Amino acid sequence: MSPPAPVTHALFIDPITAATCITAACTVAYSVLTYLILRATAANTRVTKQIFEAAHRPYLGISNVDTELSQSQRQLKFTCTLKNFGSTPAHNIEVVRHEVIIPNVPPSELSLKSGKFSVFPNNERFINVNFDTGFTLIPILTSGKLELLVYLRYTGVTEKSYAYNYHAVYDPNTGQLVPVEEQST
Repeated sequence: MSPPAPVTHALFIDPITAATCITAACTVAYSVLTYLILRATAANTRVTKQIFEAAHRPYLGISNVDTELSQSQRQLKFTCTLKNFGSTPAHNIEVVRHEVIIPNVPPSELSLKSGKFSVFPNNERFINVNFDTGFTLIPILTSGKLELLVYLRYTGVTEKSYAYNYHAVYDPNTGQLVPVEEQST
C-alpha cells in the first residue's frame, strides 16, 4: 500500500489543519448566506416602502357630478364633488385641463379660475364648470352625446406629484353625468 498523499495526510491527521479547513469552508458558506439574506432584506425593504407610500398618500377622486341646465337651455353647469379618499392631505391641487366634448362641435376647453388649493382626508371641495354653447342643448342631451373630461395634478405631504383623470358621459335617462373612466397615479 502506498503512503497517503501529503495533503490528505495533513487534513485528516493534523487536527489544527483540519479545523482551519473546516473554519474556512464555514466562513465561505456564511458569507454566501449573508449575501443572500442581504439581497432578500433589500427587496423586502423596497416592497415595504411601496406599501407604506400607497397607504399614506392622498387619493383624489370625483365622487359626484351634478348637472344643471339653464332656463335658456344654452348653458350647462357641472358641479364636480372632489373628494380626498386618502389618509393624508392633498396640496397644490391644480385643475390642469377640463373640457366638454360634443360630437361635431369643436372641443371647448373651459377656463377655471380656482387656483391651487388643498383637500384634507375625507373632505370635499366643489368645482363648478360652466359651459355656454350659444345654441340649445336639448337635442344633444336627449341623445346622450356629451362628455366631460377633467385632469388634476396634486402633491402629497412628501411633495411627490400625483395625477387624476376623470371621463364621464351624459346619461339622458338620469340627466346626470356617469363616470366611464378614472385613472389615478
